[in-house]
Amino acid sequence: MEVMQEVDGNNVTLFWYPVNGDRNPVNYEVQEAIVSLEGELLTAQLNNLEIGAHKIQVNYKGSVPKTDEVLGIIFQHTGISHSQEELTAMKEHIAKKEEPWYSDYQKLKSTVSDQMSSWEFTPNAQEGVGIGTPEGHGNIVSFEQSANAAYFNALQWVITGEDKYTNTAVEVLNAWANQLKIVDGRDRILGAAISSYEVIGSSIELSASAVPGYQFVYWLDVTTNKVICEATTCKFTLTDDIEIRTIYEEDAIPGQKPLSISYRTHVQNEGWQEFVADGVMSGTKGKSLRLEGIEICLDNNAIGGSVEYRTHVQNEGWQDWVRDDTMSSTTGKNLRLEAIEIHLVKR
Repeated sequence: MEVMQEVDGNNVTLFWYPVNGDRNPVNYEVQEAIVSLEGELLTAQLNNLEIGAHKIQVNYKGSVPKTDEVLGIIFQHTGISHSQEELTAMKEHIAKKEEPWYSDYQKLKSTVSDQMSSWEFTPNAQEGVGIGTPEGHGNIVSFEQSANAAYFNALQWVITGEDKYTNTAVEVLNAWANQLKIVDGRDRILGAAISSYEVIGSSIELSASAVPGYQFVYWLDVTTNKVICEATTCKFTLTDDIEIRTIYEEDAIPGQKPLSISYRTHVQNEGWQEFVADGVMSGTKGKSLRLEGIEICLDNNAIGGSVEYRTHVQNEGWQDWVRDDTMSSTTGKNLRLEAIEIHLVKR
């Protein structure tokens, strides 16, 4: 049994030929999906999946049981300004070989220089980027090539559904996220904003739930000055370190001590780090070592609630929600954390 897949937005459709000629859908099982027969193929559809990789298993329960597993990847490139409707329309035009879309797609595949539209593109990530006076680090060509390569590979994935383009886009973005430390030169202020939009597009959303008087703050060092986000939702790249703190609004809960948050991370080759608190960095700096796990807990907890969090793990997708000093990661697999979502919750 060989299961094939087609990804459309947040939906994955599976299809396969009957095993030993058995066309009865009842004899097949797919997690959280109904199996049906369409023509010569059996099919199942999983809808509204979260962004990330999903292992989907198809089981045949007939006289000679068989199993196949596919990896359905829901990928959303956060650094491009196209709506899902526009991307879907583009894909359909190309599939029908309609002009001018089809010819333009052929140009994308064959005429773009420096392999920027190829899954074989290799990023040349640098520590600093900038031009003009005051003197910057340069490296603009490498920066722009990588931005274009991530964009073109994202488009290639939308059109073809081939995972190799997804992997290249992520590799390009993560290479710069792990390496880039300084945006300088004449356009350093504007350049930092553009880098967040163009290159650090392998971003994740961190959200804070409403507990009166408190708010999480997430930090990212993308320039020589740290960029902080105090909104309920903010985006940044999860690199080789993380800092978390809470803001306490004194007039919200009079007379209470400020809530404090402690956390520690598991780092590639380094193991578990010591617990730190309230904005102190956990992880490593400048080693490009991946974060593989995290534990978070609350101190001075007068609100009677919990901190709840989950992580998105390489190849595994979103893990289950955990609370209060519980590890969120996988064990013994050496997989990087790609995203984290944190909430303050009431009991």
